[in-house]
Order: sequence, then structure tokens, then C-alpha cells
Amino acid sequence: MHIRIFLNDCPFCTILNVVLKRNLFKNNHLKCSIMESIHAVCVDKKTFRLTENEALLGTLTYLKWHSYDADIEISGEKYTLRSKGLFSSQISITKNETEVGSLNLHWGGTVSFVLENNETYKLKIKGNFFNKYVVENQKNEIVFTIHPTFNWKHFVYNYVLIRVSEIDPLVALLGIYAAGYYIAIFTIYISVFVILLI
Repeated sequence: MHIRIFLNDCPFCTILNVVLKRNLFKNNHLKCSIMESIHAVCVDKKTFRLTENEALLGTLTYLKWHSYDADIEISGEKYTLRSKGLFSSQISITKNETEVGSLNLHWGGTVSFVLENNETYKLKIKGNFFNKYVVENQKNEIVFTIHPTFNWKHFVYNYVLIRVSEIDPLVALLGIYAAGYYIAIFTIYISVFVILLI
């Protein structure tokens, strides 16, 4: 088994480090390597800044706080995400008014990303209560995981991305977008359920 240790100051990674180090001492046959995480922090309830080692990789900005339409900006290049289809289940990705990919949201808990060079990725929900997401490439290899954390002070979600291999910032931001979609849907279901119980 191969365990990766995280390097940064985020509380999530600090707790995970303690758990992993305890397992390493208990099971001395485990190997250890170093891995860094990427953060997506919500700055104004509509905009997420994707950073690695405090360097800005890109931003994801929703047009309205209750909308699925958003813009992604990476190194001065702008991508637009616009919902289409029944229940906004398909999202088109355009750059300079040319479609360069799409996201297809599936009820089974997956989102498929298809980009212009036929690269495909799939986001899957893992864990209880939508607290972990895994993004796999077309070979079903895990590229990175997404761990949402809720900030009660500002009432927003932030995300920690743990990468297994190199991540294209566009794919990382699309993963954040897809995770946010499922969190929003789950919140709506819970709200309706609570209202029906009252």
C-alpha cells in the first residue's frame, strides 16, 4: 500500500497527516511519499480562487449566487459555462464563442467532462453526505480528489484538492463546479425533506 503525506497548513491536511502517521507507525510495511494540495477558496460567495502554494491558478465565478452559469479564467483565457437541457443537466463549455467541451450531469452521482481534444474525465461522489469527490481520467485512474469544507463564519464552501498526478487548472475548476452542483442539489433535497416533515 502507498500512503501520501500532505504538506501545507490547512486544518484538514493536518488532521489527515496525524491519522496517516499513526497508520505508518502501526504498519511499518507502508511506503510514504510527499504530495501537495491545491485550494479553492470562495472569496465573495460567487468567486472561487484556485491556488497552489499561494500562486493563483485560475478563478471560477458564478454569474449569480443561485445560478449554474459561470465563467472560468485561467492565465487571461476565459471559458464560459452555460446550462442547457432539461433540469440544467448538460453544461456547455465555450472559449471565444466556440464550444470546447461539455459537462454531463448524471443522476447516478457522476459528472462526465468531455474536452475539445476528446479528453474525458469523470467525477464520482464518495463518502457520506457528499463529503468527498474523486475525478478519474478515461483510463479510470484517479487524477485528484476534492474535499469540501464548510466555512460557518462566511456560510460558504471551500475545497481542498489532493492531486495524484498533474492537474490541468481547467479540469480542476470543472471538478469544483461539478462538486458545487451536487452539493446544491443535495441541499435542496434535504430542505424539501425537512419542510415535508414539518
